[in-house]
Amino acid sequence: MRTRAGRGGAAPRAGGGGVLGHHEGVRLRVVDAAAVPVGVEVLPAGKVRAGECLVRVDAAGCAGEEAWRALVEREAVRAREALDPVAGAVVRLVWLDRGPAEWGALVVVAHHLVVDGVSWRVLLPDLAEAVTAAAEAGAADAADAAETDVAAETGAAADGAAADAAEAGAGVVLAPVGTSVRRWSAEVARQARTPERVAELPWWRSVLADRTAVADGDLDPTRDTHGTAGSYAMALPAEVSRVVLTRTAGLFNAGVDDVLLTALALALSRWAGRDGAAGAAGGGWVLDLESHGRDEELLPGADLSRTVGWFTSMYPVRVDAGPAAWREVIAGGPVVGAAIKRVKEQLRATPGRGSGFGMLRYLNPETAAALRGQLPPQIGFNYLGRFTTATGGEPTTGGGGVDWGVLAAGVAGQCGRTPLGHVLEVNAVAQQDRAGGLVLRATWSWASRLLDGEAVRELAGLWAEALTGIARHTTDPGAGGLTPTDAALTSLSQEEIDLLDDEWETFE
Repeated sequence: MRTRAGRGGAAPRAGGGGVLGHHEGVRLRVVDAAAVPVGVEVLPAGKVRAGECLVRVDAAGCAGEEAWRALVEREAVRAREALDPVAGAVVRLVWLDRGPAEWGALVVVAHHLVVDGVSWRVLLPDLAEAVTAAAEAGAADAADAAETDVAAETGAAADGAAADAAEAGAGVVLAPVGTSVRRWSAEVARQARTPERVAELPWWRSVLADRTAVADGDLDPTRDTHGTAGSYAMALPAEVSRVVLTRTAGLFNAGVDDVLLTALALALSRWAGRDGAAGAAGGGWVLDLESHGRDEELLPGADLSRTVGWFTSMYPVRVDAGPAAWREVIAGGPVVGAAIKRVKEQLRATPGRGSGFGMLRYLNPETAAALRGQLPPQIGFNYLGRFTTATGGEPTTGGGGVDWGVLAAGVAGQCGRTPLGHVLEVNAVAQQDRAGGLVLRATWSWASRLLDGEAVRELAGLWAEALTGIARHTTDPGAGGLTPTDAALTSLSQEEIDLLDDEWETFE
């Protein structure tokens, strides 16, 4: 993040101390790395000292965009390598100091064990608020000290008191956190053993039993790592993005992820030669679906809107878009609407919106043993939602930019030794600029030992074609409609609902 000029001295340290004391999620320490799940504890406030998490780097002599980016990446990677969850080092801050009259940057690196996508939307604004409050409190204290000559009289004692105040985040008051990580974790662990959750076990076992492969062979954790993986980033045209992200889901009373997964199911079937009758014969794809996991209804009265932690849930789903000729898909014909309704209903059939799978897989020894023996899906999909594009401005544009704006994300990268979670992964995000424009972007990553990069790029192209067809279908006056789960108090089938829709349109 870009820091405001004059926000140096003890302010970054005090601001960091305030955030560390306020959010218990960034005070986690792994106590049993060999356990499944990993055993962790929350360290007391004050146990993790800001001075141990913050490094100041003299960046006054760094000129030019290329040199600046190299400095940011080098320090971010260095901070990443200093993370050690067993030692309680799960967050690192690097203050790039360009001098008292110049703005600088604060590089924030956190272990994935303690943050998810939502956490960043809490953590970064809180850091900005905390450093600003600490700087203003420090300026007021300096003025008081000058008036009373305290600074001249107390000497080293004053310095020590200031250091202690900085560690404690003196002058920093942040908005309260609702439900704590500890309370949430305890409730999830309790639910994992309830009869209601255990009753879901046959469902999850049946989904995993239908596992489909996109490659011959499975992952090897020593060879198939982020360092050896292939990667391909793509962006859909603005108009297609706008329609798919803002109109399609509403027409079908669905979620954006339902629409994106429908396109992926269509593309996978085309890519694998399953077009046409294969879907009707019981085809489809089993994949891991990732979601934010902040399902507050699991704990009555829970408020996770300001809780920093890793709440992500991942669970297997089976999606089958049904028979669909590709020419009709890209033309936006009726088969597109039928596919969206079909996939939407398949996802709605998932018990508890998927929250129970992780509980049974990791938090209940008996059910974990039953699920551990089944191979996981080879495909992973994650729709991260809508994010605003970086707003901080380029670091080399002088006085331009926004104080505390995000200059860049992901600068620390991913440790190359980390094993891949899937043979093929798709991470999609809706990026919104300051003018409100939307672009759907996706990053495809794969195990290069098992999949050919050209083949994956071909699949990505088919996904884009399917989404373009969905956008075309959305503009059709007859597009949209309800599905059986929208009429939960009745036993109507999809065919009966569609017939009622047609009759209603005729009546109108």
